[in-house]
Amino acid sequence: MSFWSRLKFIAGGDTPPTVTITAGSTSFSIPEYANQFYLTAPSTVTIGTINANSRILPGRVVYLIGAASTAAITLTNNAGTTTKGQIDAGAADLTVDDQDVVVLVQVVNGTWLEVSSADN
Repeated sequence: MSFWSRLKFIAGGDTPPTVTITAGSTSFSIPEYANQFYLTAPSTVTIGTINANSRILPGRVVYLIGAASTAAITLTNNAGTTTKGQIDAGAADLTVDDQDVVVLVQVVNGTWLEVSSADN
């Protein structure tokens, strides 16, 4: 994503893309061109990895927002992990439901660290 495209997106110039997670999924991918995403799932799912097969972008911050009327999406906490795509949320799993927000940052080894979360 170009500098101007990213700046426009961060400043609110575009609607965040929706990522639909299918039933039974244990992972999902998010495109590189954005940093805010609405997550939706037709039924409750538990996710262990995000972008496990994509390139590592150290310092990338993403905002995962639960779309209205989505089923609960649990992001599995793998504290201390060094496995690319896994989430280190510190203490417990994170649940993204209607209007919940989770902020993650990707580090050099490709894992995601929790920056913050809000249960709305």
